[in-house]
Amino acid sequence: MGALSDGLPESDAYLTVLRDAFTSDGGDPVGLWFGTRSGEVYASFDEGDHWELIASHLPPVLSVRAAAGLVSLFRSKRPHSRPFGTI
Repeated sequence: MGALSDGLPESDAYLTVLRDAFTSDGGDPVGLWFGTRSGEVYASFDEGDHWELIASHLPPVLSVRAAAGLVSLFRSKRPHSRPFGTI
């Protein structure tokens, strides 16, 4: 797996991302966030080098926005050695 794909589905994934369902958080490093029409939300806390599924089984995600307080919470509580869902 290479940059921009580490942590994203590799096969049999037909994800649709709408323009308003992709955003950046302005952090350092920049965090990237996107939601899919099939109800998943993915996040990268290292400018897209690695991705994590942070929510699933949602209705279609039509819009994603990064709120400063929530982004800080995700970054501070996330152990860097474990997948997001294990905190």
